[in-house]
Amino acid sequence: APGQVAPLRLDVAISEPDAGRAISGVDLAVLDGQGGLRFMGDFKWSDPATRLIQTATISALAGSGGEGTAVSMNEGARTDLELRWRIDDLAIHSGSGLTNAGEAQAICTLSMTVLDARTRRPIAQRTETRMVPVGGGDLARVQGLQRVAADAALAAAQFVSETAQSRADAAKD
Repeated sequence: APGQVAPLRLDVAISEPDAGRAISGVDLAVLDGQGGLRFMGDFKWSDPATRLIQTATISALAGSGGEGTAVSMNEGARTDLELRWRIDDLAIHSGSGLTNAGEAQAICTLSMTVLDARTRRPIAQRTETRMVPVGGGDLARVQGLQRVAADAALAAAQFVSETAQSRADAAKD
């Protein structure tokens, strides 16, 4: 069901996602239709956006109820799988080709690769884009960015859990 993560069957290390400078800090970005970038000066993330999305993904996996564990890559734990990923987009888009005319959207795009932790070979890759329509005010835009980041973290957790499931099933055969 949407909003739920299948039980995690294997242990997985989640890296902090890579991101460009405009995304990896604490500033919230807005892109206009001409590709101009501005930051919402009165609003900041509580931590770098990359770390917040990593933490939300680990939390979603930890709450999945499986026998596997999800840990930060920084912990140095031995795991079965690793998630290496990049946040390609995390911004409010207004008046661009990605949105309906005049309608602002919070958009988050993740490029993800799950690796075998032992061999470092890629097992699965996926790109996920999440969009949330937002109102015109700054507070509505901030809430939209929070929602879209949470949706993207959940999508990442679902991808990792599905990959672990198929990997565990293949190991049984």
